[in-house]
Amino acid sequence: MVITGVALFASAGVVFYKDQSVSLPLFLQLIRCTLEQSLAFLLPLSLLIAVVFVYGRAAADHEVTTLKASGIHPFRLLWPGAVVALLLSLFTFEVEHRLAPRAAFQLKALPQQEGTFKVLLEKRLEAGERSLDFGDRKTRRKLLWERIDTVEGGGVLLERVLLETASAADPETGAPAETTHVRAPRATVRFDAEQERVVLRLEQPRVLSGRSLGASQEVLHVVLDLSAMTDRDRLKLQDLSELVVLDARAAELSPLSGASLLRRYDRAEVAGRIHQRLARSATPLVFLLLGVPLALVFRSGNRMIAFLLATLIGLFVYYPAERLADVLMSQQLVAPALACWSGNLLLSVIGVVLLLFVVKR
Repeated sequence: MVITGVALFASAGVVFYKDQSVSLPLFLQLIRCTLEQSLAFLLPLSLLIAVVFVYGRAAADHEVTTLKASGIHPFRLLWPGAVVALLLSLFTFEVEHRLAPRAAFQLKALPQQEGTFKVLLEKRLEAGERSLDFGDRKTRRKLLWERIDTVEGGGVLLERVLLETASAADPETGAPAETTHVRAPRATVRFDAEQERVVLRLEQPRVLSGRSLGASQEVLHVVLDLSAMTDRDRLKLQDLSELVVLDARAAELSPLSGASLLRRYDRAEVAGRIHQRLARSATPLVFLLLGVPLALVFRSGNRMIAFLLATLIGLFVYYPAERLADVLMSQQLVAPALACWSGNLLLSVIGVVLLLFVVKR
């Protein structure tokens, strides 16, 4: 609960810093998605705190000494913690398999849903405003009107409309930035929920500025996409089963090209993501091996000491190892399996050495 509380405040601060204009319902949804994405790190840290506290309390109360005097091997102490760590590893695997990719996708899709033309227009109508800015990075549009009315069958009717379209310069084609103004006496806006789009129908439009200055026609249709981001080509937005399928396809294409022609990334990148998620799922077991000897060495059942020790290990050992593994994988300096499992391997070796030292002592 303490770890989740700290992560909750941190997530709320990050979400608020990124966009201070989001609505309260969207703000709460973004915090939920951020917490779901962080579970793969919160669960192992929570286990490490519990291990250091419980085994440290046992060592401080001389329960470990009593067990050894009774002829019970100290390694028997690992079994209860191993059961809990295994259950958390399975849950962490589910997080990495489904919850985290879905949360990452929603973190990108939800703000875009809030910024679609339909939602923005509804907000302007409720506020009684007569202008609307919308578009994307390449093309920005501003729609102004003097009077608004409803249309039979759904939609709205705008009177005395001015549509301003500003397109950014395209470095690939060399096209310069351009701004176009189109005036129309009337325009209708209809929402096509079936095809997830908005159709803006300008009647008798006339171009006031831009490349087609003076041009006019009877009707001009402007079709706007209503759906949020649906591009899931990025590997971190795909679940583990999809990554396995991509890895199999990349293996089939590798004799021809050495890279997957279907998804624009090679097999090493796909395999790296798979090993990365499996390695994170095994972190609770690694933290058990590291936490038990540390608890027996410090011999303290103080919750604050356990919290501080786990935090220090997470911030200065596990997290740097995780970042280093990500760099090694992205730069393809070593094999994907070695890069992703290097952090867990290092912590496991340190834990086993400390455990053998404590038991012999």
